[in-house]
Amino acid sequence: MDVGNKDFRFTKLHYESKEEKEGKPQRDPARAELHIDSLDRYHTNSPGIAATVQTQQLAKLLGPIVTPNATYLGAQGYTGNNFVISGKNSRNLIYGYFERIALTQIQMFYRCPNVISANDWQFGNGLLYLSYYQLSSTTTLTRGFNIPTDNYTPTALAAYLQAQVRLWPGLTPTAFTVQIVNGQFVFSTNVAGDTIAATPYGFAALGLSEILNTAALRTAKIFGFGADAYVPGAGGSGTIFGRTPNLLYTDYIDVCSTTLSKYKRVKDTNSTDGALQEVICRIYLTGNNTSTDPLTNSVVANNTTNSLTFFPKINTSWITPNFNKWSVEEALSTLDFQLYDMYGNPLYWTSVFNTEFQCTLTVSET
Repeated sequence: MDVGNKDFRFTKLHYESKEEKEGKPQRDPARAELHIDSLDRYHTNSPGIAATVQTQQLAKLLGPIVTPNATYLGAQGYTGNNFVISGKNSRNLIYGYFERIALTQIQMFYRCPNVISANDWQFGNGLLYLSYYQLSSTTTLTRGFNIPTDNYTPTALAAYLQAQVRLWPGLTPTAFTVQIVNGQFVFSTNVAGDTIAATPYGFAALGLSEILNTAALRTAKIFGFGADAYVPGAGGSGTIFGRTPNLLYTDYIDVCSTTLSKYKRVKDTNSTDGALQEVICRIYLTGNNTSTDPLTNSVVANNTTNSLTFFPKINTSWITPNFNKWSVEEALSTLDFQLYDMYGNPLYWTSVFNTEFQCTLTVSET
């Protein structure tokens, strides 16, 4: 063909590379990890840390000791349970251009007592109300028992309550027993014709507030009382039975963060009234994780954790993490975390019962 012909083409002068033939390779979004320790909220200049403390390692050891114990001032004012992590001297926690961030792994050292006195915490569960009907005088005695904050075994809790009830004015000291029978709480009287009943709410005559009524109902949850335990007076029974006790103060913990959820368009939520909108994950305490008793080195499932000697350690990882949207124009300089119980209240925290955690955050370009 004549080169000057209008239909002439140099068809063999351009050779496509292998990449052009098969398609250009695609690069996966770049990712990085940010590792967080809740104790890193303490620095050498943190409130309560002495000026002589020169290293963060020492500040982290001192921090839980000098932090005020449980007081409810709202999530931001509750210093023990308000984990604000920031880099020292205005240093950002992580650098780079990223649009998404997710909690991908968490290790939690759960150190919450199974009984919390209503005197120590307005959201406690250590308030047991009982009524005792005396046939001889046809009178009903009613009294509340405030159980001290501690981590009880069922046997220890039964022994404490029996000793306290036997101090009840007007009762025969040996008339009342609290025992563990086949793993269940049993409250009974040996006086013929007398009856006992659990009375978790409805004490208008005693002027109980909504908070105390709620605490009493939470206490009833520990013992596993059914409807048959709430029949007072002459129509009641001389023995009330609990079911399998639940000695976990909360069945799960919601981990919340205002910072991580502020750009998220679809908020995580749950079926509870007044659900928090900043929940980034939920940690279930009764899953397949196990704990080791440090005294006996025996492994015990979390759902039977009721010993004075140890607390569960929970490790959770997400294969498909729940990513939160992030602004590429904003540096991540400060993170906040709060822990909430199954009732939507801040998790109980003191210098003795201090739940701490470590976690991994994954950031991604897209």
